[in-house]
Amino acid sequence: MVDDLADLTPRRFLRHPILKSFLRQELPHLVNPTLADWHVSLANREHVKSYIKQAQEVHYPFGTGWKGVINLKSYQDARLPKEHHYIRRTLALPLNSEPTDSDEDEEISPQARKDDRLRIIVCMTPEASRRLLASGRYLQSDIGFRRIIGFKEFEVAGMERDANTSIIYCRIYLNRMTAQAHQRVFEEIEAIVFEDTGKRLQWHHLHATDLEDGLDCMILSWTADQHRGQEKVSAFTFRNSLLLCRPSQTCMRANDCSKTYHHTSTFIEIFVCALCITSVLSSFVPQLNKYDG
Repeated sequence: MVDDLADLTPRRFLRHPILKSFLRQELPHLVNPTLADWHVSLANREHVKSYIKQAQEVHYPFGTGWKGVINLKSYQDARLPKEHHYIRRTLALPLNSEPTDSDEDEEISPQARKDDRLRIIVCMTPEASRRLLASGRYLQSDIGFRRIIGFKEFEVAGMERDANTSIIYCRIYLNRMTAQAHQRVFEEIEAIVFEDTGKRLQWHHLHATDLEDGLDCMILSWTADQHRGQEKVSAFTFRNSLLLCRPSQTCMRANDCSKTYHHTSTFIEIFVCALCITSVLSSFVPQLNKYDG
């Protein structure tokens, strides 16, 4: 139950399968024992909440916020082998003073707006780095998850053809959705992959010498959601990747390297098709219902 302790509530505790199994073992003469059967004072949820809080203070002395993450990373780095490291970066950076588009940083929580720092947490195992480099051909990124108050959850996933299943390579938690934030995220992912494997990610339309080159070892496509922060930063990421190419290396798009956003139109796919299909279906459904009636 320790894994669930960080956000455990009295309601979740009372419904937890481990607790139910414990009560059935300790009170076998009852058909469906409850915590109140164990001790009458535990019928009060405030009493249960106080016990949960005591356990949280023991296991999470710095809380479950930003300081708690930093403490957890310090514990991980000091006691776990590198192969088991999951929290790879905890960054608190000053916000860029440059203006951003209004839709780049939309739907930011009040907690994040009060924070004058760009906070990024990158979670990725060394094994995930190797899998991304070995089998990450068709990638997908999404920042639509909101499971932590004050943070957005950004994930990079892909389809692994050999296993015929989707793989999540990394999760990043950040409190901003600007191009600046996304750019730093991609820089950290690249750095972690290089740190774990000694190799850099390669993009087919930038690093391949011809259409057949690198089909089994380069990223072929990347599907992003409709948020402009991801699309804008991808252009700068691809442009910076060109600087790492050897002078003798041929780029399939060498003539267009000066066009910052050209690589975006060549490579990235935006999740607008689903929105268009939804819009079309919503206009047809009423008509179909009319004929069915």
